[in-house]
Amino acid sequence: MHPGSCSYFNSNGDWHTIVNLLSPGDLTVHGWALSDGKINELRTSGSTRWGPKSSKFIQTLYIGGTAKAAAIASNPEASLAVSFKCNSNQGAILTIADPVTRNQLGNTLSALQQMADNTSKIMHQHKDIVKRHGIWIITKAYSTRSCAITIITSKSSSISITLNNICGILALMPNSAWSGSSGSSCTKIHKDVDGVVVFISGIYFS
Repeated sequence: MHPGSCSYFNSNGDWHTIVNLLSPGDLTVHGWALSDGKINELRTSGSTRWGPKSSKFIQTLYIGGTAKAAAIASNPEASLAVSFKCNSNQGAILTIADPVTRNQLGNTLSALQQMADNTSKIMHQHKDIVKRHGIWIITKAYSTRSCAITIITSKSSSISITLNNICGILALMPNSAWSGSSGSSCTKIHKDVDGVVVFISGIYFS
């Protein structure tokens, strides 16, 4: 996943790339019209810090009964055990290691124009995909060197995670631990020195 990727999610949620709009060679192989060059510009933002991201029915609790503000005030740079409880039959928590880097297309309008110029080719080659799944152009991608996804699959299930607390931003650590699990849950850790994409935004066609 990267800016300029023209791709789609299939019925299983797997990501499939159709063509890389930033690659003239890839466009030529697929018979697509080349861009005006402006789309090839990539911009990288400075690093930012994110806290945990959770789905709608996940409740966040701070171990030991300490409120968030109190925990931050007493431990501005310390680890903190955080418990997540699911109030539905399914939920998810994404914990992220600092820093998070944003990469984005330099010119979104050029990407739109390129899709317009290749509409007939897209419909000829990928008509079923457009109808069933739609197609994304990634315009922004946020990545980190490490993240963990916890899936909870039963109501009232909970899990505790030790996170780094720096000025109120909770982040995944190399020695983060998962404990106190109750009910049904599983966790998968993703690591890549070149970056693991944790969030994308873009233009959707259907």
